[in-house]
Amino acid sequence: LRDAWEVTKGENATVVIFDTGFAPGLISNGRLAGTFSGEGVDDVYAPAEGHGTMTAGAAAASKEDGLPFNGAAPGADVALVRITDEKGQIRQDIIANGWDWVMDQDFGGPAVVNHSYGTPLCSGRPKQKFCDSPMIDVIKAANSRAGITSVYAAGNEAMQCGHRPSG
Repeated sequence: LRDAWEVTKGENATVVIFDTGFAPGLISNGRLAGTFSGEGVDDVYAPAEGHGTMTAGAAAASKEDGLPFNGAAPGADVALVRITDEKGQIRQDIIANGWDWVMDQDFGGPAVVNHSYGTPLCSGRPKQKFCDSPMIDVIKAANSRAGITSVYAAGNEAMQCGHRPSG
């Protein structure tokens, strides 16, 4: 990471985090490029949800914001997209609407869109045909737009199989 920081700490770029709720105050307002939450959800902040906060912190926390550590891109702007409903459930429609929101933004530079949530898998096969879903079409369209790169966590979720490969 230190070698990468000799080149950049994320300046002039935006990190977009698709995840559960985020703790307020994690990203200073000066670096907050925008927020999106689904219909019926008041805002992106949900302090009881640690995963979104942890992911955003690992990606872009900054000591300059008063935090005790730097994330991978402490100089980047950050956009927060909450993908859970008011009950804390991840919903595909909120994810799709979040993508629509991202596609409507002008971040003024490159955007790295981070997805750290899981698609239920059992025996290595998606419960749904995820690769043939409309969501994949949305993702392909977003990734074909200049300046947007999506990254996805691997092995993040398999609760419907009775275990978490990542834990």
